[in-house]
Amino acid sequence: MAVRNQHDDIIDMWKTASSPNYRYFSKVEREQDTLVFWAPATPFRRLFETLDLTRTLEIACGHGRHAARVPDRYESLTLLDTSIDAISHATHRFADNPKIHTVLSADGITLPLSDDSLTAVYCYDAMVHFEPMTVFGYLKEIHRVLAPGGRALLHHSAYGENPEGPFTSSPHWRNYMSPSLFRHFCSRAALGIVEQVVMDWGDVPQCDALSLIEKPLS
Repeated sequence: MAVRNQHDDIIDMWKTASSPNYRYFSKVEREQDTLVFWAPATPFRRLFETLDLTRTLEIACGHGRHAARVPDRYESLTLLDTSIDAISHATHRFADNPKIHTVLSADGITLPLSDDSLTAVYCYDAMVHFEPMTVFGYLKEIHRVLAPGGRALLHHSAYGENPEGPFTSSPHWRNYMSPSLFRHFCSRAALGIVEQVVMDWGDVPQCDALSLIEKPLS
């Protein structure tokens, strides 16, 4: 019998409205749940302000709670998710905004966008759960779709324990990753680290990281 890989299992946790953790999308819509990302004093907001938002992609958008915080800052914003029902929700949510487009990810790694087509990519509160090789796959795709000099701001796990167990058995469902492993992946994807911030999440010290990365000009 074939063994399912954990990449697919993670996608299935949020894939449809009947999936085990789909209700999370609605649960975190409250303003108090977005302050950690969008309050002026946070590292998330400080580093977000360094992005050129001309042509932007959000990976793992869910219902669009982050896009809703700054809807007029983009010339073009593409929202991507592996969840069929979340993308449907986001499509209806932003139907009146011609700057915002939605797209379903077919495999949870490939970005269905043209080479060198974006000025910025960001991902909040999702990549912390991804398998390490999924993260590496996205980094290679981010390098492909970013224009030279473009930047990505990625919120990822810094939890270096439990490398052999499922992510659901780790605190806050953080998958195995470390700041140094992430930097290694970036180097292999030909991306440079501009700044990396390691932070506590809830009651777990130093389990998350926020990395600002850049595609070299040449």
